[in-house]
This record gives sequence, structure tokens and C-alpha cells, in this order.
Amino acid sequence: MLISLTVEVELHLCWVQVQNLLNELLNYSHANPEKRDLKRGWNALFYAAYSGDAPSVKLLFDHGVDKKLKDSNGMTAISLAQEMGNGDVVSLLETHQPSLS
Repeated sequence: MLISLTVEVELHLCWVQVQNLLNELLNYSHANPEKRDLKRGWNALFYAAYSGDAPSVKLLFDHGVDKKLKDSNGMTAISLAQEMGNGDVVSLLETHQPSLS
């Protein structure tokens, strides 16, 4: 049980570090959340949708990421999250309304 608990703690700490890094890149380095990779045409929202990372999806929405963008195969982040079975992310993507400001 101790080994399992240690692995769980390590995984949680890794996830927290990823969240902190994303937050730092968006807030302090002014990284562009719409920047896409060359291979798939994915931006950070696609990677968050693929991995089921709802907190990152929320953070990206706070920085104005467009959920309607399509990748090089014509998929949206919503369709990718559906394909991966990431229901929490699908719900977030379906219900998010961009701010008008």
C-alpha cells in the first residue's frame, strides 16, 4: 500500500507542476494558447481534451482559446474528447460560452 500511495502522490505532484507551468506560460510569459503544432494542427486545448484535463481546459478558456478550431483532420477539441471518452471535458467544451469582452 505504501508503494501505491507513493506513486499516487508522485502523479499528483506531476499534475500540479503541469498546471503551474501552463498557468505561468499563459499569465506571465504571454504564450499564445492558439499556437498549433505542425504535425496534427493541435493547440493546447486539443492536448487537454485528449488527456481529459478539465482544469487546463478551464484555464485555456480564461485565456480566450477558441473551442471551434479544427485540427488537420477536421476534428474539434469536442470531437476529440468524445472519441477519447473524456466526458467531463466534453461537458465543459459543450457548455462554455466565450466572454464578449
